Amino acid sequence: MGEEKKEAARKRAKAKMDFIRHFATYVVVMVILIIINNVTGSGYQWWIWPATGWGIGILTHFMGTFVFTSRMEQKIAEKELENMDKGQGQESSENAPALSRLKEPTEGNPIERNTNKEA
Repeated sequence: MGEEKKEAARKRAKAKMDFIRHFATYVVVMVILIIINNVTGSGYQWWIWPATGWGIGILTHFMGTFVFTSRMEQKIAEKELENMDKGQGQESSENAPALSRLKEPTEGNPIERNTNKEA
């Protein structure tokens, strides 16, 4: 259980660092765009458009990293564990009818008909 906690902590730390890098890149690029906009003397502040678009991405990244991740991730992980526990014995039996249909020779299957007959 200690390894699971360490792995979860590493995963959360990586997610937070990824967000910090994303945000820092955003700030640097936006500063450069603002400088370019103001140096070129265009009176129109066009940098607002990329700042808004990318800002929406920053906001969703923030929400996913700091607001929703732990609860949603925990629920999904628990459900996956349940499915894995249930599915170990059932997985092969559930797919057995479909697999047997694939393996059974049928008269309507031209490939199997041709492989059984001599030309």
